[in-house]
Amino acid sequence: MFVAHGKVSSVSRADRDQNFQTDGIKTCVSNPCKNGATCQNINSVEYNCICPPQFPVEGKNCDQLITTTTTTVQPIVTPAPSPCASSPCLNSGTCIFQAVFNDPYRCACTQYTYGARCENINRCFTGVTPCLNSGICVPGVNGAYTCACTPQYTGSTCEILVQPISICASQPCANGGTCLSLNNNAAFFCNCPPGYSGSRCEFANPCINAPCYNDGTCVAINTGGYECICRATFTGPRCETPNSVDVCSPSPCKNGALCLTINGAYYCNCPPSYTGQTCEQIIMNNNVCITSPNLCQNGGTCISTGGNGWTCQCPAGYTGVNCATPNFANTCLQNNPQCLNGGTCVSSGNTYVCSCLPGYTGVNCGTPNFGNTCLQGNPQCMNGGACILAGNTYQCSCLAGYVGQYCESAVQVGTVCKPTPCKNGAMCITLSNNDYSCQCPPQYNGRNCEFVIATCSPAYCSNGGTCSTLSNGVYACACPPGYTGSRCESFVTNYCLPQPCLNNGVCTSAALTFECRCSNPFRGKRCEEVTSVYSPCDSNPCKNAGTCTASGSIYTCTCAPGYTGNTCETSIRPAVCELNCSPGYCFANAAGSSAFACFCRDNSIHLRSCPP
Repeated sequence: MFVAHGKVSSVSRADRDQNFQTDGIKTCVSNPCKNGATCQNINSVEYNCICPPQFPVEGKNCDQLITTTTTTVQPIVTPAPSPCASSPCLNSGTCIFQAVFNDPYRCACTQYTYGARCENINRCFTGVTPCLNSGICVPGVNGAYTCACTPQYTGSTCEILVQPISICASQPCANGGTCLSLNNNAAFFCNCPPGYSGSRCEFANPCINAPCYNDGTCVAINTGGYECICRATFTGPRCETPNSVDVCSPSPCKNGALCLTINGAYYCNCPPSYTGQTCEQIIMNNNVCITSPNLCQNGGTCISTGGNGWTCQCPAGYTGVNCATPNFANTCLQNNPQCLNGGTCVSSGNTYVCSCLPGYTGVNCGTPNFGNTCLQGNPQCMNGGACILAGNTYQCSCLAGYVGQYCESAVQVGTVCKPTPCKNGAMCITLSNNDYSCQCPPQYNGRNCEFVIATCSPAYCSNGGTCSTLSNGVYACACPPGYTGSRCESFVTNYCLPQPCLNNGVCTSAALTFECRCSNPFRGKRCEEVTSVYSPCDSNPCKNAGTCTASGSIYTCTCAPGYTGNTCETSIRPAVCELNCSPGYCFANAAGSSAFACFCRDNSIHLRSCPP
């Protein structure tokens, strides 16, 4: 219907468009009608397009604008509602009107959704990832996703735990060593049985049976054998031959050095600041261990590594760069030591010691020591008292009428002790109040010594001591750290008495133990082991990054550019240099084509400047 200005005239749709209802040659399947027109199937091959009244379109497919030659007729068009008015897009999708296109609208979806109406949600962006065990969700096409799993898990959603193969499965530890997995199966540690060492327990310790005689010190060598470091009065491969000539008497070593005999020859263990075969040369260099003596804490030993370098050899119980970190682990559990002959393992810092029963000694209590302590100890058993051996100690057996550790106290024998009420050979002592006391033998107790103490019962040894019966029937107590005496009845106040450190080691009494600060070349809990064969370069005599080369007991210093002298102590670096050699330094290049060159921190030489 069209409305003209001043009059109304009607023009039929058929008059304007002869093809208003023209038979089609296609069906509605291909959606041939445009601009919101309605398609009607006539039969399987024909269709009609009914154009919408709100749009001025016409034509077979409603795709042509209506034009009129009647200029006085103005159409009144009633706008139709927008196809986006019904909010057809879901999940926050944005509806976009497109009237001139095939579809009246389209949906612009968010990154979390997809589909014609944004009806599908991508599971990677729902806030609850489908991937388990820290897996990462990777979005795919049309809602598909993939889970990128961590190395410990597998499966479509990382739900399956991967069982790693233990690094110890290949049994890398030899000779009965126990393999322990470290750092989440990244490395392993072999806990070796006694007598074996090495990262895989592959080396047998030839010193386990103490092959060196006459107090010689056994040192294992890399070839699998051993060497014996003999005392000055003995020589031979096993220190079996008395040395008719004591090469250390008089001592050839100077400046307070310790003289040692090694294979019949002497070796001078020089104190700090001295070197040479007889320690005759004073070291005047920039050894930070000398100029800064307090670098290492808690009794740590400072070792110079050349130039301004140093390292700390920490005592038992401490670790770290400066030995400042306590490290008191239960080493008896970690190392599983074999304390022999009834010895008791005692943790001591980051190592352990075996507390041996009387009659045994050695690192693992494997060496019998049943000497005549009545002769060695020279006891003063008084008033006719007899010295009786008790393992590696002694006791005084007093005559009637005397008591005390040395039978030094006389007692009055009164009528209450006649006849004696004391049993089992106990001594009866008359007290001042007309009473008596029985001094019982070690195996008995009670007022009259009438009760037999069960063989090595816990009651025999005090303060947690461990009792054992010696071959002569005498009871002996192995005391825990902190106690001493025949029954562990006395508290130890100084663990350095008697001196436990060998080879002039310096003893320091610590909590429930002792520590030995060893001099080179010794190490070990009691300084009983030799670290290495002597080298004159051990004292780092070459200064200013000089390189030391040993030849027997003589050393030679190869100096870095810019230094000279026997120990590279003299600087010949130029006062003025044309080059910028930082972080290295400049030296006169007399042998080169240029006057100066740079000696850089990686020991390389450059003619212009040092690399950063």
